[in-house]
Amino acid sequence: MGRNQKGFTLIEILIASTLLAVGISALLSALGRGMFAGSADIDNRATALHIAQARMEILRNTVYSGIVSSPRAADTTFSNFYTTVTANSADPERVDVLVDWSVPGGTDSYTLSSLFSNYQ
Repeated sequence: MGRNQKGFTLIEILIASTLLAVGISALLSALGRGMFAGSADIDNRATALHIAQARMEILRNTVYSGIVSSPRAADTTFSNFYTTVTANSADPERVDVLVDWSVPGGTDSYTLSSLFSNYQ
């Protein structure tokens, strides 16, 4: 018992390796879930943008007097997305198309705005 032991025993190395592997595994799992959640968010935002652009295009092809606000309604193609149109009565008329959808913990939304004027 008089000799000094230097270095690590095999058991210490195995325990340290196991802890390191568990830590790296947890980190990679968390990063993977975060990347997929971000991907779904990007897809939803892109879908909302397309819905808002399509609705705004319909309004651009409407006579000026026919541009009116409309209440929140489900989109006909994407049932989990809802659109609301808000139009003021001034000239030029500001029109906002709001698209919202459900996300875990609440809702998210995208708003597209444009100005319309009565050219005669």
